[in-house]
Amino acid sequence: MMRGVYFEKHGDIKEVLKLGDIPKPLETDLAPGELLIQVYAGALNPADYKSVGGESKLLIKFQWPRQYGFDFSGKVIGINTSNAFQPDYTGSKTKLDQSAIEASARFAIGDKVFGMIGCLPMKHRGTIAEFLIVEADMCAKCPPNLSHIECSAVPLVALTADLMLSSCKVAKCEKILVLGGSGGVGSFAIQLAKSRGFHVTTTASPRKTQLLVDLGCDEVVDYSKDSFQKFLEESKDTFDIILDCVGDAAKCVVLLKEGGSMASIQAGVTQSTLVNWLKQNKLGQEGQVTRGVPGFLNSRMGCLVGLFTGGWSLEKAVKAKKADFSSVIATGNGEKLEVIAKQLHQGDLKPVIDRVFKFNDALDAIFYHKAGRLEKVGKIVVEIVSEED
Repeated sequence: MMRGVYFEKHGDIKEVLKLGDIPKPLETDLAPGELLIQVYAGALNPADYKSVGGESKLLIKFQWPRQYGFDFSGKVIGINTSNAFQPDYTGSKTKLDQSAIEASARFAIGDKVFGMIGCLPMKHRGTIAEFLIVEADMCAKCPPNLSHIECSAVPLVALTADLMLSSCKVAKCEKILVLGGSGGVGSFAIQLAKSRGFHVTTTASPRKTQLLVDLGCDEVVDYSKDSFQKFLEESKDTFDIILDCVGDAAKCVVLLKEGGSMASIQAGVTQSTLVNWLKQNKLGQEGQVTRGVPGFLNSRMGCLVGLFTGGWSLEKAVKAKKADFSSVIATGNGEKLEVIAKQLHQGDLKPVIDRVFKFNDALDAIFYHKAGRLEKVGKIVVEIVSEED
């Protein structure tokens, strides 16, 4: 057995989350191309507690108990580089993952690695625990100048920021607006945008201004009601790209230039968003998607997703400005993480950490994370094992 944060049914985090003993993954549980990781640190994301609440329960068939968390940094203690399932295999997979098998050759026992699980958290695959299993193509080696705590704060938010930027297709970009620059995704979006030479404006409370300026932001707009309303009125048709990290996309369409591009992680999930997510998600490859869901999403009826999420109206408003809109959900990606790792090593990117909790206080960290999202700056990290140990 091992210790970890887990839940046995969906519900409110204060009612269903537990920190206790759960089944420890063994080397015989590793499918070809998978790594067994001793976790040193795990970072928290809103996707974590949304998953506990059952956000994807209609889409996915889960293995229980579900573990908590997407992001991790740790040490490789087991590798399966074989090209076939072994007779003593005790895991749940039934299909070979060639991408993971090829990637497994890049790692050795003892390597310090960081990553984001290639699925939704479930048994053996959650990061606020002593050990986990992950596909090798979801990982990259840690930059030598960063600690496990720092590395764990990177994967989901950096990959999401990168995907938001890459989904925005414009002929020329000079000005970019990041809505919610002080959060995990926003802080990386600012840095990635500045690295590409863009003029960056962001929204935040006044007390966070200096941090955002230090990250390279050119202008910080106070998001309090009166100040933000004035900004909306005075900055129409100003920005080539808008990255929405907080759900304000609809009210900010007026700020987008004709021919511009908008991406959001909080507003307007569309049919194509979910289709792409299921394709990229390791769960979809294993047949763990609820029966009938892929057929519905790939049918003409799948467009109804946008009716219920607001994606339809948001796309319509953006298209009226001859611009385009993307709803973004990132998944694990080791190749992109390798690029990000180089930028971290060179000092071009840096994680922003609000607070670090000890493993014994993991539930307090999760409750603090959800309750204080508007007040915190950057990431909340749970240290599972001290690097001095």
